[in-house]
This record gives sequence, C-alpha cells and structure tokens, in this order.
Amino acid sequence: MSHQPNKPPALRPGDTVGVVATSATVEREYLERGVGVLASMGYRVKVSGHALDRTGIFAGSDRDRAHELNAFFADPAVKAIFGARGGYGCGRLLPLVDFAALARNPKIFLGFSDATFLLNPIV
Repeated sequence: MSHQPNKPPALRPGDTVGVVATSATVEREYLERGVGVLASMGYRVKVSGHALDRTGIFAGSDRDRAHELNAFFADPAVKAIFGARGGYGCGRLLPLVDFAALARNPKIFLGFSDATFLLNPIV
C-alpha cells in the first residue's frame, strides 16, 4: 500500500507564513532580510520566538526548536513554514517532533540542507 501524503493548500497573498529556526543559529540581519522578502511577496510573517536564540552552534535548545516547529504546524493561522536557515541540527529534532500531529495539519514546509531530515518524514 502506498502512502498518500496530505496535500497542503496553496499559499495566497495575505496568508500567514511562519519562520522557525530548526538548526544552526541565524544572524538577525539575514532573518530580517528574509522576512522582508516574504512580506514584499504579500505574506504576513510570524517569526518563532526562539529564532535568534543561541545554544552553542544551534538556534536554541533542541527542545525549544522542536516545540516551536510543532507549535507552528498546530497553529491554524500559519499556512506554510520556512526554515530560517539550513545547517547542522535538524536531525537532532527527529525524536522530539510529533509527526502524527504534523500529518493531521498539512502545511508547506520549506527548508534546505539538514532540513531534509525533517522533509522526508513530513511528506
């Protein structure tokens, strides 16, 4: 039996998109630049509260990063989630992410590099 993923709805101008730091730290300047691009495309942007945290090379603790990813998927106002950056760290979230809940709340999830650890089980 093949797995049929739940297809998230397409984004529309005015939708809210979330930005979550799931891996390495992100510099404020780059985060603000990315948020500005998303806003200029007509989206409302919600940035996770821990996006600029630093715990060693990571954007906060594994628990905080996973909690925010889970929370953004659970938030009905957020229609898509963007990783704040790539880099090492996403794989550390695998045991902390509620993939069953993510499947019940399909959303566009966009990331690169280590985000592949999350992209594969989300589909």
